[in-house]
Amino acid sequence: VPTAAGDEGLPVMYIAEKSDCLERICCSVNRSLTLNLHAGPSQDAPIMMSMHKPFHLQGCCFCRPLFSMKDGQGNLIGEVDDPFACCAVDQRIKTATGEEKFRTGPTSVCQMGFFCPCCADINFPIHDKASGQQVASVTKRALDLQDMFLQTNRFVINFDKVQDPTDKRLILGAAMLLDLEYFEVNKNNNN
Repeated sequence: VPTAAGDEGLPVMYIAEKSDCLERICCSVNRSLTLNLHAGPSQDAPIMMSMHKPFHLQGCCFCRPLFSMKDGQGNLIGEVDDPFACCAVDQRIKTATGEEKFRTGPTSVCQMGFFCPCCADINFPIHDKASGQQVASVTKRALDLQDMFLQTNRFVINFDKVQDPTDKRLILGAAMLLDLEYFEVNKNNNN
């Protein structure tokens, strides 16, 4: 929870991945997985949301990634898909009924942070589908030494005009899919 401007605060949620060992080894970033969001600082806390991504082909124009999100009771709350867009990120965030509610971007992949991740943040505006207005944002922070050595990524979500808890969960799911699709390193590449 942030305590001052620019402070990232202490962890209040914990995310644990469930995926098949063989698929992690053979498919790496393309693997199917489920992320469980725990309402506390460890895996022992109750699950408040789960996000499932089936197998996909990263960077390919077909077999694109999709995240389906459920609440702690297993009820569908929505999904995020990431259709192919040349040189852009353009996610569609949908409600449980399939209605498009928000859109991440379109954001150019020509931002400085994509090419030099330790020099600049990467910004992803979240627009309301009905009004077209920016209502939130996701920022991938520039890498610091800790991120580089531990191979981690830091994201900041600014919910700004989004008040509904379900909408906030949908935007969190979109941020997680951004991380998996555009920033997860292929750990099977030994070059």
